[in-house]
Amino acid sequence: RKWHPDTTISVRGCSDSLDNYPPFWDQPEMLGVTMFETSEECCNFFRESTDDEFVCQLNSECDVKGCKDQYFHRILTGEEVCTNDLDYPPGWNNPNYVGIYMFVTGEECCEEFTNMAQFSNCEVRDV
Repeated sequence: RKWHPDTTISVRGCSDSLDNYPPFWDQPEMLGVTMFETSEECCNFFRESTDDEFVCQLNSECDVKGCKDQYFHRILTGEEVCTNDLDYPPGWNNPNYVGIYMFVTGEECCEEFTNMAQFSNCEVRDV
């Protein structure tokens, strides 16, 4: 989960939301430009671009939902498994991919890939 400028508030701040930023921010070259590993790095981006006293407002989905509630996706090792770990291509964070690569529940993920005849016996791994 990466931190980025929060596009839902009118003050300068950062968010770890998976769906409130433009899809092109998921491109690898945006790391350190609009996507950051930590909230501190994201806030420093704003701090360096302003001369006034600055308070960075943080909006963390992890605080609200708990990071355990990540979207589910198929794992990349070829096993018939859907999991909510964070090991997936960053481009899958695009809100347009919910229901294609990312699913709210492990069961939805398994059902989708079973219906597409890619899985015959799907396992859900909730991490």
